[in-house]
Amino acid sequence: MPRRKINYQEGSCFFIPLRNGGGYARGVVARCDGTGGVFAYFFGPKLTSPKGSFSELKPENAVLIGMCGDPGFLKKEWPVDGILEGWDRANWPMPPLYRDDEIEKIAWLTYYDEDNLEELREEPTEFGNPLSYPYDRLMGYVAAEIRVTQMLNAQ
Repeated sequence: MPRRKINYQEGSCFFIPLRNGGGYARGVVARCDGTGGVFAYFFGPKLTSPKGSFSELKPENAVLIGMCGDPGFLKKEWPVDGILEGWDRANWPMPPLYRDDEIEKIAWLTYYDEDNLEELREEPTEFGNPLSYPYDRLMGYVAAEIRVTQMLNAQ
């Protein structure tokens, strides 16, 4: 199978279209596995066009953090706008991700390998504390657009 040519890398700055013509948000690729998996930070505020600075973005100000697929990049629906100036992956961590079982009222933190995004281990954690960690899910690129739109509309 031929290797896919990707148009993004760690530190790539990009614009993500918001749903229903709602403008754009910004994102930063924090990790990628080269085979379609991306761990990214997404930011507001809403922009009217895919233009804007990325220099003031800080991980702690993200409206959404998580793993998603890369078709938005490959289809050029998520325009890439270069690499974040001074990119250093240590400043853009990949924290453990939170997952729970609502019925059993149990929860886990999942740790992923930062190079290939494969699960390393799970540890039990306090149930009902998801705000301390990003949620453990793999979003399709459209699902990421929907979720970021919801997050920005709620602000």
